[in-house]
Amino acid sequence: MKPYLLSAKQLVDKVKKSELSSVEVANSFIERIEEFEKKVHAWAFFDKTSFLEKAKEADDWRLSGKPLGPLHGLPVAIKEIFKGGYPFIYIVIFSMVLLYTFQGLSTWLPNYLFGQGG
Repeated sequence: MKPYLLSAKQLVDKVKKSELSSVEVANSFIERIEEFEKKVHAWAFFDKTSFLEKAKEADDWRLSGKPLGPLHGLPVAIKEIFKGGYPFIYIVIFSMVLLYTFQGLSTWLPNYLFGQGG
């Protein structure tokens, strides 16, 4: 099964057990993005190189034996839009929208997710 078809929990479990590498997961999502981006125009900016570098860093961290956060190796995309002057943030863990929040969490929430390994 393609990694992009797995749930967030399944992805995290497989990465933590070394059944999938973060780089394999990233490449799977890149393949999916490239398949549909020309039709849906979902990305204002997508840095494939940085995405792969962060995935490699996540793999190196995991292989070092250091403690892993609960979202370790899970790709996270952040979309911020403004509606009525207030920022809304959609946190997307590729296959699902995780949550959206309001004013005041626009820097805290992404920092928290990345701190958890996302």
